[in-house]
Amino acid sequence: MSGIPHDIPDFGSVEQAPSQNPAFSPGADFTTEDYFVWSRLDGRSKLREVILMAGLGTNRAIEVLQRLRRMGAVLLPGETAPPKAVVPGPSPAANGVAALGDLSDEEADALAIDVPLAEADRARILAAMRLVRAGDHFRLLGVEHDVDMRALKRAYFRISKEFHPDRYYHQELGPFIAWFGAIFQASTTAFETLSDNKGRAQHLRELGADPAFIDGVAGTQGKEEHAEELFLRACEIEIAGDPKKALPLFAAAVRTAARPAYYRRAARCALAARNLPDAEKFASKAVALRRGDPSYARVLADVYRAADRLEEAERVLVGALQIPSSSDLLVRELEDDLAQVRALRSGV
Repeated sequence: MSGIPHDIPDFGSVEQAPSQNPAFSPGADFTTEDYFVWSRLDGRSKLREVILMAGLGTNRAIEVLQRLRRMGAVLLPGETAPPKAVVPGPSPAANGVAALGDLSDEEADALAIDVPLAEADRARILAAMRLVRAGDHFRLLGVEHDVDMRALKRAYFRISKEFHPDRYYHQELGPFIAWFGAIFQASTTAFETLSDNKGRAQHLRELGADPAFIDGVAGTQGKEEHAEELFLRACEIEIAGDPKKALPLFAAAVRTAARPAYYRRAARCALAARNLPDAEKFASKAVALRRGDPSYARVLADVYRAADRLEEAERVLVGALQIPSSSDLLVRELEDDLAQVRALRSGV
């Protein structure tokens, strides 16, 4: 087992798929480890997958993720900008009432009542009620539109436990107790709707999702879940020190779901197993799927370098440096790689 917790302070559920904050600019204190982990936040790879892909060990990977989050380098699903000050908790509302912004009259009246709830709990309830009123099942449960059943169940169990009406049985909570019931019922409805392919497709239509995406989600839910299981198992085996045994599982995962992050990790595993033909195949596919990300091109260059195909490695690195990047660190690393390859080619 990987030993990865279900929830991580500063993030919440490990089934979320965070992304890079495009407005963030790495500074001088941005380390190689920071970039290595940050580059894997693509908005589709779940935190659990990122931790395994990083290969740093669970505790260290979590430390780096938390550091990135506090820097403002990471966006959670649904965020357009990270909260100014991030503290452990399930949502930005955990920062307190101030994080909610302008309050309605109803919210202000509720906060004026003396009830046995901490400020963070009150803020969390108000934030959840706003999501209930917005009517977006995905945002209420904190999941992506293409969430698989396992992650959906975990998200539902977490929120239904947190907002179960019996949690504060016989306590006088004013309007908050009714909101507990409303959030619990809405989360149940959301889970039941999203658990059914037809129900999920209809809700996506109500939200104005792209029709092609709706069809794709309906057709790939089962495949995505199976691919994730294969991928996570492969990561665990590779981390345990057996890349040759992990490689067939990575191959099965990418055959089931052609996700760029899966191909990139499969290429790294094939390199570790000294299987250069598979490494090239997986790295080439990853680059084809993510042509605008120079970190993917770097993997392919590493494969060519390991195969002593230095001219091709140089060509790939030159191309990668022409791709715009928000990371000065990645650019420096690509430049260093290119200098090393050119030195090898010239026999220096």
